Amino acid sequence: PVSLAVTVTAPAAAAAKVSDRRSPEALPTPARAAKGYPLIRIGPYAGYFRPRDAVFKEIYGEGDALYGARLAAHIWQGFYFWFSASQYRVISSTTFTEDKTTLTLLPISVFLRYNLGRGFFIPYAGIGYTFLSFKEESEFLPDVRGNGSNFAFEAGIELKMNRHLSFDLGGRFSQIRVQPEDSDKEIDLGGLQAGISLLVSF
Repeated sequence: PVSLAVTVTAPAAAAAKVSDRRSPEALPTPARAAKGYPLIRIGPYAGYFRPRDAVFKEIYGEGDALYGARLAAHIWQGFYFWFSASQYRVISSTTFTEDKTTLTLLPISVFLRYNLGRGFFIPYAGIGYTFLSFKEESEFLPDVRGNGSNFAFEAGIELKMNRHLSFDLGGRFSQIRVQPEDSDKEIDLGGLQAGISLLVSF
């Protein structure tokens, strides 16, 4: 009976040791629970903004560069919540008096984005909301301030370099009509922007 007990329990003990020696890939992790989607993504952004309004373009030109940063958190499957903030600053002169004038736009956006797949080449589309504040400073005129907000849309592709690094190439479109202080006229400070982000994933 003693020898029989040893014979029966030895394989069970050996099996327990084998099960404890699972590879790290087989062990449950937060990343695997999310099916391979990074939980956090963050990085700088640089792009080009082209305004829609004719008066805007007459004074400040057809467009210029803008800079900012983006942050994302994984929600479920291919869905991400994105937060972005940027600055657009352009210097020009008034139409008739040729006085120097500077316009600063500060858009802050929240987006719900869906990644259409995984791998090296990842298309995406999203819908969000943008809050825009602006300030116009002139040499001999009072500063003009205001703000506005509206829905916005985006689409693009991600190029995944490795597990932690990717490039985001995309565009956004918005229509944001604002009414400057002490003015009865509205102007559209929305438009089309396109650019690139360098994203670090965790």
